[in-house]
Amino acid sequence: RDCSNWCADANAVYVAMGENCYQLDAASGDIQQVHSVMGEEETWNWGFVAREKELLLGSQVRPGNTFTAWWGGANWYDAREGSATAKVCSDVLFARDASSGEHQWRYQNGLILNTTITIADDRIYFLENRTAELKAGQSRRFAGEGLFQNLHMVALDLATGDVIWQREAKPLPGDVATFLAESDGRLILVTSHRNPSVGDPGGEFAVYSFDAKDGNSQWRRKFSWEVDHHGKSLSRPTIVGGHIYLRPLVLDLNNGEVVRPHFPEGHQCGTYIATTEALFLRSGNLAAWSRKDWTASRWERLRPDCWISTVPANGMLLAPEGGGGCSCGSWIETSAGFMPRSVDSH
Repeated sequence: RDCSNWCADANAVYVAMGENCYQLDAASGDIQQVHSVMGEEETWNWGFVAREKELLLGSQVRPGNTFTAWWGGANWYDAREGSATAKVCSDVLFARDASSGEHQWRYQNGLILNTTITIADDRIYFLENRTAELKAGQSRRFAGEGLFQNLHMVALDLATGDVIWQREAKPLPGDVATFLAESDGRLILVTSHRNPSVGDPGGEFAVYSFDAKDGNSQWRRKFSWEVDHHGKSLSRPTIVGGHIYLRPLVLDLNNGEVVRPHFPEGHQCGTYIATTEALFLRSGNLAAWSRKDWTASRWERLRPDCWISTVPANGMLLAPEGGGGCSCGSWIETSAGFMPRSVDSH
């Protein structure tokens, strides 16, 4: 329901905390620079953070609106309604020179949904709400369907912050979750919505494809959640090789048609991450799901945790321990790193 507060490039890790973004040396962890959030007229917290080209990108969020509590059932990520589903919004998006810290540009108009900020092909895309009453209030956490009235999709030039295009957006309200992603010149918007009228499991996903060049609509689809628990109502779009993986389905990126009607067998929770060759997820145990033949290889008694924990990086699969404290199995509570048995030269 919010963006990450850290990112990395080849040389540094950037961590947004309060009013500052701390630039840490990737090798030593030493603080190289402290970037203060922009905005002299009032106090802001640093929200979104990203490194792209020569820029350090950030957003301004009013203090007290980011999620900080994590303990107890009320803060469990799996909620379908209530305060735990509130989406955090930023008032301002800005860019600075990553080396000098010099101001480059600043964009301010509506309330920017942090989970939708997407960078691709020298552009920044996002959804923003332009309702005056919401903007006039102090809160920047919004639950329910009100955030999805007077909604617009915006594309900015990465180098200048100028608006390239903007269009009104009227998706199915993403009161449970809202995600935006880009691949092959297509913007994929996914909203998750409670809808008891569809029967069990009580909710559905809406998936929309837009031309990233001009924002024109290309196709739209709607389908029911698999179940209403263990993250199944929070599925996010993972796009690779012309396919959209959105549990429980695999969709064709070009037209939204169903390519595969289900994910691998086995209990699943949390989310999934992809490489060009496979998806890595919990499918009973830690699993690698081949994109070539749709078979799943599993490592018995190892499991990811309840969100992203298994990370493919630099030819390895890194699997930090994710079963500790979970009552659902007799897990080997250990971290592991995997290397490929062989490497396809093609």
